Amino acid sequence: MNKFIFFVLLLSAAGCQVEQASDTWETDLYPDSNNIPRSVISLPSGDGYLVLGQKFTEIDSIQHASALVKLSQDGKVLKETFFGGDRARLVNISSDGTNRIVLAGVDDGKLWIRRVDEDLNVVSDTVFSELEAQDLYYPKVLFDGNDLIVLLNAPLRLIRMTDDYRVVWNKMIRNEFCNDGTSGSYIMFHDAFLDGKGNIVVTGEGHPFQEHDEENYNYDAFFAQLDVVTGKQKWFRAYGNGEGYVVSRAIVAMNDKYYATGMARNNDGGPTDYFDVYVYCLANNGELLWAKSFGGSDTEWGNDLEVFEDRLKIVGYTRSSDGVMSGNNGNADFYVASMNAAGEDLEVKVFGSIQNDELNTIENIGGGHALLLGNSNLKTSEYGNAWKIIKVKDH
Repeated sequence: MNKFIFFVLLLSAAGCQVEQASDTWETDLYPDSNNIPRSVISLPSGDGYLVLGQKFTEIDSIQHASALVKLSQDGKVLKETFFGGDRARLVNISSDGTNRIVLAGVDDGKLWIRRVDEDLNVVSDTVFSELEAQDLYYPKVLFDGNDLIVLLNAPLRLIRMTDDYRVVWNKMIRNEFCNDGTSGSYIMFHDAFLDGKGNIVVTGEGHPFQEHDEENYNYDAFFAQLDVVTGKQKWFRAYGNGEGYVVSRAIVAMNDKYYATGMARNNDGGPTDYFDVYVYCLANNGELLWAKSFGGSDTEWGNDLEVFEDRLKIVGYTRSSDGVMSGNNGNADFYVASMNAAGEDLEVKVFGSIQNDELNTIENIGGGHALLLGNSNLKTSEYGNAWKIIKVKDH
């Protein structure tokens, strides 16, 4: 029996919400511009979900770039709010499971943190003039007790601060990508989490042993572990040969090991800009236990992964129509892949429209269900990405 065929997608008209039973559903929003949902939380009250992402909206002649949407348990929009601008975006949402809901982003090159309640009301809004953050897409907040752990790019740094924003420590990751060994412009994080054993685990990529070269865009994936209390770095590992494109986008823990996904150029003799999905398994001391790839003859990206009991689920997009990526509907399609803790027993489901589809996020929402966040070009004659939010069963 195929354990992984776990949902049926119902097609919807562009820009419309699909009303289905609350067990599984699909919602399409904002098909009019380059709109991408990026992160989601379950509401601490259990009354639904908050989704944060990119949404370009003009209100009273002001161009906003972000949207926060409250969804019911059955996928209906209950409330939405728009904010930000050309150089001001909130991109990651996180919660400690109580009443603290934090949005993290960048406002004109500085860290921006907004706190909201479950009804999207702004509790506080702070731009940190002394904390530089040039990357619009990756500021992230983690919770350790009452304190916050903030991660920034450009330059990459980790900051522990109290609930009232008093800085406890401010650290850069020491690495092999920069001449002075600090986390400068040659290294950026994509994801981080607290492993429950007193560690912050970080992953991303860096430009190995050379200055940034946009023409060759060589990267190595990296993994690092720091003490959550002191910020002391315990280890740093890079994966790649310094001459290719190897990227890690997301990382989780399962069975006392770390698992990450990303992509790398494949070596099947085809064009050098074709990529396969990569999955990495590391011991908690940073030792690389294995790295495995999968894909077809065209390009695949691994954007996120999540743990469901004893299996990993990986999401992204594929342009292939062969190998494990059979069933392509045209251009780029969504995929959800599943494998066991040894990187074996691979199962892949490809689905989507005749246009371009990409999954960015998978979130385990409990009760045997997951939320998938992605974007889909629902227009056939002009450019535009719609938010695609799908609730699926995990079995």
